[in-house]
Amino acid sequence: MDEDTFNHIEKLEQYYATEKLNRMINALPDDVARHIYEEYFLVKEKCDAFLNMLKSKSSSSLDYKPLLIHAKRLLDHPCAIEYLCLKNPLFKQVYADHYIKNKHNFIHMTTLESFLISILMHMYH
Repeated sequence: MDEDTFNHIEKLEQYYATEKLNRMINALPDDVARHIYEEYFLVKEKCDAFLNMLKSKSSSSLDYKPLLIHAKRLLDHPCAIEYLCLKNPLFKQVYADHYIKNKHNFIHMTTLESFLISILMHMYH
């Protein structure tokens, strides 16, 4: 088999796999499709926005308060936690300390506040 034939077959296989996936997605009930979209695709956008917020001027000034509402919402989604841990090793380390090992660096703060200020302290102090 020559290379052109091989490439053509590979493209056809990709096309049919995509078509099959599209048919499966379209066959899902609307509430299931909406849940998948919200849980996996919208959360990714929110995670990326959160990661960008960590690089903001207020974050570099160790102001964690603008991050609170976003972090609280993201930490309610296991997919968001997994994505953030993959994208940011520091997030993964501090998350494990605060939410798995229950080791808070700032004992006079809530777990979430300690979690956020710990990330910022590691990044900017």
